Amino acid sequence: MQEYCYVFIHGWLGSPDDWGELTTQMKQKLFITIPGHNGTKPIPIKNGFNSMNHLIKNKLGKHKKIILIGYSLGGRIALTFAKQNPDSINYLILISTHPG
Repeated sequence: MQEYCYVFIHGWLGSPDDWGELTTQMKQKLFITIPGHNGTKPIPIKNGFNSMNHLIKNKLGKHKKIILIGYSLGGRIALTFAKQNPDSINYLILISTHPG
């Protein structure tokens, strides 16, 4: 039986390190770095959510059971991804975010 993969998206000006000790006991986990954060190259604003959608799909790869967790801006990105790809995730957890 395949375990859930926890997928984390940090908030504005954050990094995957922000999840800290919360994730140390999780076996299957992925961290999405928002482009333009944590030393990564930014993406054009006009393509923002579509580019993030593509980035997340590529990161998910073979994982079939997904718990997507987003904080602040990461929550908005997670919500948009969930709306555009409802069959790609099993659970969505939004922390300190709103639909904008």
